[in-house]
Amino acid sequence: MKTGYIDDGYTIEERLEETATYPEVHFEFRPPIGRELQKITYAIQRLRSEGEKSIDKYEEELCQTLVDHVQSWDLCDRNGEVVPIDLDHVLRLDPYLVGDMFARIVNRNRRGQEDDSKN
Repeated sequence: MKTGYIDDGYTIEERLEETATYPEVHFEFRPPIGRELQKITYAIQRLRSEGEKSIDKYEEELCQTLVDHVQSWDLCDRNGEVVPIDLDHVLRLDPYLVGDMFARIVNRNRRGQEDDSKN
C-alpha cells in the first residue's frame, strides 16, 4: 500500500536485473527521507562539481549511503558467502552495481514502479 508517511522500520525491497558486470541482486533498504535525503543529494552534487580532486570522497559517499540504508541483500562472494554490508566491502563492489543501487535508494519515487514496501 502506498503511503505518504514513512513509519519507523519502513523498508523497500528491490531487485536489480543481471547485467554484463554483476548478477541479479535482491536487496532491502530503508529510504532516506527529508533532511537526510537533501544532505545526501547536496553532498553528491558538491563532490561532483569539484571534479577529479574529489573522486575518492565521491565514491566513499556513494558507498556510505549504501551502508547506511541497505538492510539486507543476497549478494555473494566467490565462495557463496553473503558479502557483509560494511564500508570496506561495499567499496570493493562493482562500480556499476554501486551506482545502480544508489540510484534506486535515492531516486526511488522517480521510477514510476509499484511500491514494493513492507512494514
